[in-house]
Amino acid sequence: ENQLRFAKLSGDYNPIHIDKIAARRMIFGMPIVHGIHALLWALDTWLQNANETISISSIKVFFEKPIGLDEEISLSINNDDECRVRMTLLGCDLQVKSTIIFTWERLQIQDFSIPFNRFPDKSSSCTVPNEEIMGKSGELDLYLNVQVAREIFPNLLNCVSPLQVAILLGISRLVGVECPGLHSLFSALSLEYCIEDHDCKTLKYEVKQFKRKMNLVLISVTSPTMKGNIRAFLRPETQKQDSYKKIQKIVDGVEFIGWRVIVIGGSRGLGEVCAKIL
Repeated sequence: ENQLRFAKLSGDYNPIHIDKIAARRMIFGMPIVHGIHALLWALDTWLQNANETISISSIKVFFEKPIGLDEEISLSINNDDECRVRMTLLGCDLQVKSTIIFTWERLQIQDFSIPFNRFPDKSSSCTVPNEEIMGKSGELDLYLNVQVAREIFPNLLNCVSPLQVAILLGISRLVGVECPGLHSLFSALSLEYCIEDHDCKTLKYEVKQFKRKMNLVLISVTSPTMKGNIRAFLRPETQKQDSYKKIQKIVDGVEFIGWRVIVIGGSRGLGEVCAKIL
């Protein structure tokens, strides 16, 4: 339920996050949590006892391992100094899932600038051909349904500008839906505070590098109050196997009568083919 609510809030409906059947055939074999969802949850947890308004001055995030939907996660928080924090998301085996490093400053008055106060329109994730990805650019409108955002991240919305929250949500939609899109894998994020046009309500992006050998995409982003870079990978496309009907034509109907077989991983790859043959 929380996964679907976040998809609606961010507009990031990439099937690797919300479609159990489709995700089962993808690289991790299961649906995974949005990276930005994990980031906002960590910030919200850090702010649970806060009673002041802040601005995020800079933030770096490294998404090192995927987080499964039902996976237990713990959060380690270290205050490097008064306004610099390092947080680590850990799995139940203490494996590092994500590392977050950010700086912040106190504000006397909360910046209540709000972009479009609604959900983004729902759209399918794009598939950007390799030959078109280099130099790809565009802009996305920033949205924030404040009521739902406050229900999911109450501490965050009480202490941080809704505009900065909307920017992070827009980045999730950029990577998961727009560019690289359908076959994306969010790897890292680096943002710094900047003085831009605060009346602007868009997130602008441009692909600066595409390293084909690694399928690595480097994207620069500019938005009201924040600018920086995104690192993402193009994950392997799902291999579509032959259908039962096609396989039936090349397998003798009595060839495996009497066999007792256990097929592990029968939802994709060789396991799927074997299950169909048997």
